[in-house]
Amino acid sequence: VSTQSTGFSVLMKETIGSRQAEKHLQLGSLLTPEQALEIGLVDFVTENAEEVALEELARFLKISPTARVHSKLISRQPLSTIVESGKEDDVDNFWTYIKTELVQKSLQQYLESLKKKSQ
Repeated sequence: VSTQSTGFSVLMKETIGSRQAEKHLQLGSLLTPEQALEIGLVDFVTENAEEVALEELARFLKISPTARVHSKLISRQPLSTIVESGKEDDVDNFWTYIKTELVQKSLQQYLESLKKKSQ
């Protein structure tokens, strides 16, 4: 298994910072929407996603499309290069990990628990 960062971990580090990302990835944290909002992983928590999405869209449509695209490309180019260059490693790491005995056993136990719940 490669020790190179996966695209997901790189994106998470960029979004919430290295320390927070490391902690949550290692713990396998399942955050509540409010916790995700608090650490900056999401921008909004709402019961009315469509309304909020339309409000955000309206805000962004006021910006020049050319300026918006260029600023997005400039700010994301280094990150997208890292993510793009590691895609094959990410897939290889995933398949290697998912095939391990420990993960397979955990998945089997999880599926069995789901079967019991549905009976």
